[in-house]
Amino acid sequence: MLIFYLLHLTRVVLATAVAVHVCVLQLQGLSYDETRAVRKENLNPGILTYYKNPVLIHQGHMQWLFDHTGKRYLDLFSGIVTVGVGHCHPKVNKALKDQVDRLWHTTNIYMHPTIHEYGKKLASKFPGKLKVTFFTNSGSEANELAVLMARLHTGNFDIVSLRNGYHGAGPFVTSLTSLSTWKYPVPGNSGFLQVSLLASCLESSCVWRKQY
Repeated sequence: MLIFYLLHLTRVVLATAVAVHVCVLQLQGLSYDETRAVRKENLNPGILTYYKNPVLIHQGHMQWLFDHTGKRYLDLFSGIVTVGVGHCHPKVNKALKDQVDRLWHTTNIYMHPTIHEYGKKLASKFPGKLKVTFFTNSGSEANELAVLMARLHTGNFDIVSLRNGYHGAGPFVTSLTSLSTWKYPVPGNSGFLQVSLLASCLESSCVWRKQY
């Protein structure tokens, strides 16, 4: 099935190749070499590019990305603040501009209609008794809040996470995360336990035996 899907995707891409967007903007600002130099000298060294010659993304349109030379890439990336609607989508751009033309940002201690409209719309799609949304800026922040709320609600303190799991890079959730690439030589927070659960689970039963 995967082969048939890939063949279908290839046909779709080739069929639309003559009509795809092209890079229409000239690179503005720092050159490629200057950008690499600034990244080395002035930016977080912990953010790796994974490439010997990193790609300098210059422009995006829908599913396409363009580097500083105008070379086009089909964007299949996901995982970090996943942009599932593509780049520069006209509907998203219009919604963003409409909001920016009204109000850019203010504190949560004031009210603004848009976020309440969004919260109401989300609640209408939730199952059962779920009605409340906690808006956060990232997955790390969401998990930090979840840890705090779980402790306050249950009165318990210990949090258990499975080994080889990633839960974020905030002060609390770095102790939940159990991947060597995200661990640092500093003391962790108390109350966080990493375990590997040995269980044999079938469709009709699960033999747990409390083995960690």
